[in-house]
Amino acid sequence: MGFSGFEGRYYSLFPSYRHGLAPAADLQQFLLMFCFQLALSAAVTAEQIPDDPTSESERRQPFFFAAAGLPAFYVRKNSGNELLWSVLSHCKKVRSSRRHPGYLRVPIRDYREALVTWMRLKGRKATELFDGEPLLGDLCHRLSEPERLASERVTASILHESRSRDPLQWKARDFNLLAEQHYRDGLRREHLREAFQEFKEDVEALQRADSEVRQMLRHGVRVEDPVRFLRCIEERLVRDELSVQEITLVLNLLLVLITQDNRRSRAMVI
Repeated sequence: MGFSGFEGRYYSLFPSYRHGLAPAADLQQFLLMFCFQLALSAAVTAEQIPDDPTSESERRQPFFFAAAGLPAFYVRKNSGNELLWSVLSHCKKVRSSRRHPGYLRVPIRDYREALVTWMRLKGRKATELFDGEPLLGDLCHRLSEPERLASERVTASILHESRSRDPLQWKARDFNLLAEQHYRDGLRREHLREAFQEFKEDVEALQRADSEVRQMLRHGVRVEDPVRFLRCIEERLVRDELSVQEITLVLNLLLVLITQDNRRSRAMVI
C-alpha cells in the first residue's frame, strides 16, 4: 500500500517519558529490525501468515482481548497460521477450550511470555546488533509484575482518589471523565516536570559547549545564568503562570538546543 510503520499516538498517555515512552520506542525499533531479519532471511514467509478474514481475526484476538481485560484468547485447532503455531509451541498453559469446541484456550499472560522466549530464540542476531537483551529483560520484568505495566499505572493514577480502584466497577462515562481530568491535569503536569528535568540537564551541558553556543546563549537568550533561571521558574511553568517574557526566554533556550542537536547530527553523518 506504499507505507509501513507503527501506531504511536497512545504514547502521549504513558505515565513517564523516560521509563515508559523511551523503552517503548526502543522496543519498536528492535521489533522492526527483528521483523526485517526474519523476512530477509526467509525464516518467516507470507505463506506462513495467511490473510483470509478468519485468520486475520484470529491474529488480532490477543490484542483486543488483552485491551478488554480478558484473561485468554482462542485459536482454531486447524489454524493455518504457522507463525502463530511457532509462538504457541513455547506456551505452557494452553489447553482445549471447554466452551468453544475445536479451539484452544491460550492465556494472554502465558502468550506474552512465550513471545519473548520466541523472540530470544529467533532473533539472536537482531538482539546482538541492537544490544536488545537489557530491553527484553526489562520487558520480562514488566510482564512478571503487572503493576509496572503502563496501562496499570495509568489506571491506578486515574482512580487514585476514587471510591473504587476497579475500572470495571465504573460506568463508562464516569470513568472517561475521570480519565480526561487526569490526562489534562495530573498527567500533563507530571510530563511537564519530567521533561523540564531533561531540559535543565541539556541547558547545563550547553554552558560547557564551544564559544559559538555560548555566544548564542549570551546574545540570543540574554540570560546570565540559564540554569538558575530555569530553577526559578519550574513550579510556575507547571502551573501555567509564566509571563510572556519568561516564555520567550524558554523558547529561545529550546532553539539553541535544537541548533546544537542539528550540528551534532550533521557531524555524525559526515
